[in-house]
Amino acid sequence: MIYVKGTIDYGLHYSHVKKMELIDFSDSDWGSNLDDRKSTFGQCFSLGLGLITWSSKKQSIIALSSCEAKYIALTIASAQALWLRKLLDEIGEKQHGPITLYYDNQSAIQLAHNPIHHSRSKHFQLNYHFIHDMVEKDQIEL
Repeated sequence: MIYVKGTIDYGLHYSHVKKMELIDFSDSDWGSNLDDRKSTFGQCFSLGLGLITWSSKKQSIIALSSCEAKYIALTIASAQALWLRKLLDEIGEKQHGPITLYYDNQSAIQLAHNPIHHSRSKHFQLNYHFIHDMVEKDQIEL
């Protein structure tokens, strides 16, 4: 590293991490696309202290509520997390315990823990209740 008086160092810094844990941060909006009112979601996965993958995509269906848009994004993130877990297992970086998904919507988190908890969620497509199965099987932790 080269240091010049009065400047800030923005170089890369590496540190040793004992546990290489796969973690996800996800979020979505609700109907922000003005043309078709579909929601957009984004996610990023880190392993240890480094970001290993990120994505942002428009959802394929129109969500009827913000909770549904967030629940869809949570389901997509959980599927990606399980795929990354298998990939890491293949290269010798086995993940133990559930994968942690950080999410900011309590309604979607509660719905993932108990899908029949809310009578207003019956219209959600069945394939988006995948997240509930993964939480019950202790594959995903919210």
